Amino acid sequence: MVSFGIPEVDWVSLVLPAAYVLVLGSALFTFSNIYRKRKAAQSANLAPWFGPRARFSG
Repeated sequence: MVSFGIPEVDWVSLVLPAAYVLVLGSALFTFSNIYRKRKAAQSANLAPWFGPRARFSG
């Protein structure tokens, strides 16, 4: 008779790639937030391209 039991699960093979993706995603998320905030702060300190009397029709 053939028994169809639940096979053993290799938890290391399941958890390790998931942990890698989680660490990689959180690192990219953190880097992008810091990078965007720095770029926004630098852009705020730049002089405007056009003078104060420039007017856009749009």
